[in-house]
Amino acid sequence: VASLTEAIARRRTVLAPRPMAVVDGDTLEVGRKLEGEVAPVTIQLANRGTGPLVYRTDADCGCIVERGEGTVPPGGVVLLRPAFDTSGYRGSVEKRIVVYTNDVEMPIHRAVIRADVAPRQTWTGPDALVLPMKGGGKFRYDLAVEPGAGYRPLSATLDGARGEVVLTETAPGRYRFDIDLPG
Repeated sequence: VASLTEAIARRRTVLAPRPMAVVDGDTLEVGRKLEGEVAPVTIQLANRGTGPLVYRTDADCGCIVERGEGTVPPGGVVLLRPAFDTSGYRGSVEKRIVVYTNDVEMPIHRAVIRADVAPRQTWTGPDALVLPMKGGGKFRYDLAVEPGAGYRPLSATLDGARGEVVLTETAPGRYRFDIDLPG
């Protein structure tokens, strides 16, 4: 109260403390990820104002994990660490994160996470993995397992059908399944 009285007596302008958000990170490139990996990113949120900066993060889907909220003191910095869960995604993907603040000049900041999501494995062959149960025949399926997928086939069997399957590794991460079903 004394400082306010003094400001009035000296005819000085009195300004209320105001936060000022400065966000570093509009486009966050995570590069190539395997489907199912979680890709963390970092967004720096600074308060260059004179009052506390209150923030909350949100996203355009449930695939963004580690949402948060909090307060940044004047002159302070916080690192926001959301992450993109690539489960169920393939190809070029863009997801959006929104940072809401109490800064009247910048109440909303949008950032984009970009990723190229590769499938852990790819099957090729006749009718995608459907074997005819009548008539028999010989079939070939190929499996490509991405490096870093964390697995490789060790054996192959036919469940519920008579026949034979031979598994051959044709190159690192590449496998052939030759299936012979009796007629």
